[in-house]
Amino acid sequence: MSRILAALFVCSLGVLFAFAQEAPRAAPAPEKRVLEVGDVPFLVTEIGGKPAWKLRGQVEIPLAELVGAWVRATGTPVPINTRALAYTCSYQAPPDGVTLTGDAITDFVSDMLAQVRMVLVGFSSGRAQIVQSAEAATLAQVVNRTELEKAPASEWVTCCLMFRYAEPNAVRAALQNLVSRQGGIVNPVSGANGLLITDRADRVRQMAKLADTLDSTGQGEQTLEKYDLPESIDALEAGKALMSLFRPASKSLPQMEVSLVPGKARLLIRANAAQHAEIKRAIELMK
Repeated sequence: MSRILAALFVCSLGVLFAFAQEAPRAAPAPEKRVLEVGDVPFLVTEIGGKPAWKLRGQVEIPLAELVGAWVRATGTPVPINTRALAYTCSYQAPPDGVTLTGDAITDFVSDMLAQVRMVLVGFSSGRAQIVQSAEAATLAQVVNRTELEKAPASEWVTCCLMFRYAEPNAVRAALQNLVSRQGGIVNPVSGANGLLITDRADRVRQMAKLADTLDSTGQGEQTLEKYDLPESIDALEAGKALMSLFRPASKSLPQMEVSLVPGKARLLIRANAAQHAEIKRAIELMK
């Protein structure tokens, strides 16, 4: 009998000891999916009360569903052509996932639309439209340099860049390969020393930065120099020849100015550094 009581006592101690151990922690609850209407093959949730998309792995999704999810995330209405959106696009995200919030959601949708040569324009003004890339320039917002710096990265804008020294066609040649293949435009402004650029705001900012660098060299700044001519050269005829040789290719650029010094075989010429170098060579060849 005593042995039975002793065994029961040991068992009781074991049970009490087991209950005294720390209870196993509950597994974390799965993140709540908050999408109420429709469905998409990625997690739609909230961070700080604002919509967030969590992408993971390789996924295909119909464009119409993606645009619908964007409308619900941003609260921005957009007219759509269901036939135009009858495409399936795809993306590949890291296995551990990546989270998009705020403007990053719109940038992602814009990049997905670009797969089928379509663009999202006007969303920052509340008048979003989805159009073919070739039509983006007609709907892009016209902005100045200050507004350009504040524009969302994927918003399509048109901005005029004005130059002090640079020649617009030369800058255009440097920028031409930087614009979007579909829809991007860079053109000189008739009658002004500038360029009109239409593209996504992030690309226009990059091109504006490069254009400013090209315009900051000062090579187009005009200076006044004197040129003494040999007795064998007629100053008037030499001035006419130089004006004809160094007439600017663009009417928007400053004209070279040539003046004769009365009673002397001397010319006073106002021109930029590149022109002065050529003028010296031309006078040498006149001898």
